[in-house]
Amino acid sequence: MPLQRSHKIAIIAVVALLAISATVVRLAPVNNTGPSSSALLQDNSKYVQELTDESVDQFLSSSTLSVLEFYYPGCSPCNFVGNVTRELSHELDGQVRFGRMNVKDKGNSKTIKDYKVSRYPTLLIFDQGLWSAE
Repeated sequence: MPLQRSHKIAIIAVVALLAISATVVRLAPVNNTGPSSSALLQDNSKYVQELTDESVDQFLSSSTLSVLEFYYPGCSPCNFVGNVTRELSHELDGQVRFGRMNVKDKGNSKTIKDYKVSRYPTLLIFDQGLWSAE
């Protein structure tokens, strides 16, 4: 059963709250014994797309609700938020699109500057290709 747009926006709001609360995770030690976040991402690549400056416009041109996550590899809060978005993307199965950009990759600097991203993790929500902050 497809979710109503208001339910999708509520789910995204919860993800945003998780991103804000993830700063607490910075105080916790990093557990390096589990699978890497890149391995987890590959398992769910159907649901979460790894984006670059070249592919982000095509991703955002969709008419569905989209979430764009900016992350820094090795950042504990970024890993926490990434795990939550991967789980949500799997559960929502295409009703909301999730993409992520590695801010360490110099090839993504244009998009990072365009949206004035300066802290990580950062989640931006797009509805029908329009940034919800606009």
